[in-house]
Amino acid sequence: MKPLFLFVVALATTVITLFSSFSPAAEENTIKSEPACIVAAKASASMTAFFDAHYYWFLPGDVYDGFNSMFEEIVRMQNLYGVPCDGNISGGTLVARGYILPVVPHLIGPFAFVYAHF
Repeated sequence: MKPLFLFVVALATTVITLFSSFSPAAEENTIKSEPACIVAAKASASMTAFFDAHYYWFLPGDVYDGFNSMFEEIVRMQNLYGVPCDGNISGGTLVARGYILPVVPHLIGPFAFVYAHF
């Protein structure tokens, strides 16, 4: 009697486990692909948020340059040096660092960088 009882309990546990793993709620949470225009808009929004953040900008040698957004600082550096500037490190020379605090010496490292491509 004991082995039969254990077999019934094991069988019931298996059936409950098997049928509880296939719930309709799992089908509702499937990942749906989004159109390319929505994906591009989300990427653009995240880049806009990055460029809208304002930093305290310092030139090399910790010379204070101003409180600007990344976009404004890139335009300013392009006008100052007369060469293309951006946040891409490859092939560039560091011309400005953006900090979230205006104090010198800096308590936290820079959050944004502007590179000039001479």
